Amino acid sequence: MRLKILFTAGFVLICVLAFGAFAFCADAFIGAGVDAQEVTIGESINYKILITLPADAELKDPFAAEGSLGEFEIRDFKWSAQKDKTRKFRLDYTLSIFKPGSHAIPEYKIEYRGSAKEQWQGLNAEAIDITVQSVLGDTKEPVLKPLKPKVIIWRDYIPWIIVLVLIAGAAWAAVKFRQRKQKALKEKVVPEPAHVIAYRELEQLQKANLIARGLMEEYYEKLSGCLRRYLENRFFLRAPWMSTEEFLKEVKRSPVLNAAQRTSLKEFLLLSDLVKFARYGSSVKEAKEAFAGARSFIDNTKREEILKEKTKT
Repeated sequence: MRLKILFTAGFVLICVLAFGAFAFCADAFIGAGVDAQEVTIGESINYKILITLPADAELKDPFAAEGSLGEFEIRDFKWSAQKDKTRKFRLDYTLSIFKPGSHAIPEYKIEYRGSAKEQWQGLNAEAIDITVQSVLGDTKEPVLKPLKPKVIIWRDYIPWIIVLVLIAGAAWAAVKFRQRKQKALKEKVVPEPAHVIAYRELEQLQKANLIARGLMEEYYEKLSGCLRRYLENRFFLRAPWMSTEEFLKEVKRSPVLNAAQRTSLKEFLLLSDLVKFARYGSSVKEAKEAFAGARSFIDNTKREEILKEKTKT
């Protein structure tokens, strides 16, 4: 009798756990589609993604808003969300490609987890095949007949050769003169340290009072731009010309920052991208904390110039 009771209780517990996991998974959905699967080179493709998650679910990373999806270039991106009993997201991409043939928009992958902070779970929208046609269609290439060789008399071109030599000599002299002038200017002008420039830009941003005026997107754009220019001037990382994803990969390969600094930089850049591209509504407190974090990052990574005064003995 005792064994029968234990068996029944265990069976009921397993059913409850299994049903709970299935219900959570059943609330999560992702689907993708395009307006046309056959396009010509350069023609826009409207790629839409619908995501449904449980109301208490958390996304791991923000959506890709620039760069490319596989071989397809992202020309525009819009994002919207609504929340009732579930969290619903809609992503609208405008893509283009300039290669004829058969291609595929790759699987769109996201990761999420519930309020209990369990392990991350993945959702994948299936890849979509796209046929890209050339503007020339399937017409065969024209048959070109070889041209008859032209008889060249070099004496006819001697005046032109002399003119070209004179122009090349004048251009070379101008380049050398410019190089010497720039070298002399560089020797006279001592560039400002990276942190001095960054502090000045932060002070100007603070005086602009963008937070109080409600211009959060402009505020985060200027704040992230200041930090990116500092990283370029300080560590010679081409941060202003990279997307956030490319730049974080470059920082990960570079030994100039420690693990804590890389983590702080990643959180700051991802928050900035959410505000600028995903229309995330940042609070005043969060904006001020981002400013303090950027300044603290500069304080901890700036190069201290120690000036030693020479004393006469």
